[in-house]
Amino acid sequence: MTHVPPDAEQPAFLARMNQLAAEVDETGDVYAAGLRLWEVSGRAVDAGELAGNFCALWGALTDWIELKPDEADQAEAAMRRAAREWLGLDQTDSGAIQRYLDHWLHDICGYERP
Repeated sequence: MTHVPPDAEQPAFLARMNQLAAEVDETGDVYAAGLRLWEVSGRAVDAGELAGNFCALWGALTDWIELKPDEADQAEAAMRRAAREWLGLDQTDSGAIQRYLDHWLHDICGYERP
């Protein structure tokens, strides 16, 4: 699930993900901003596997709030952290993207490693 081919960095997709990640970090309604990230990445078919990984990541983070409302504060803090870490990442470095996705998808969200 976390394999990122070297050509996965489509500029338009990355620009949109960056814009939405900034919203997650800056807004008062973290859940709604995270949900937008999930929705947009889910519709970004042309962005390939990177979009699928983003969709899985933000789907898991928004599900955390929906399925465990008593942990909403923890989930929102994780969403802000995921957004900040993404924005701080060298997005031209496919290895950095790979490490980010590996950490968030597997270590934090609990997806099984391939």
